[in-house]
Amino acid sequence: YATDTTVERVRGKVAQFLNTHSNEVIFTSGTTASLNLLATSLTQLPSSGAVLVSQDAHHSAYLPFERLARTRQLPF
Repeated sequence: YATDTTVERVRGKVAQFLNTHSNEVIFTSGTTASLNLLATSLTQLPSSGAVLVSQDAHHSAYLPFERLARTRQLPF
């Protein structure tokens, strides 16, 4: 499909801009989905340290990391 070809071409350009591989570029439906994906992927990190989020953060940015901190029993 033409759409698939266009997305893959754009993925390649983004990867080149970021100096990475195209299979490491992920497109999501928006910021909330991206932040949830990021917070979920961080569950593999060591359970030391703390999770820091700005007090001014929107709930869509705040809640996934609050859940991460609770799940990992980290200071938040």
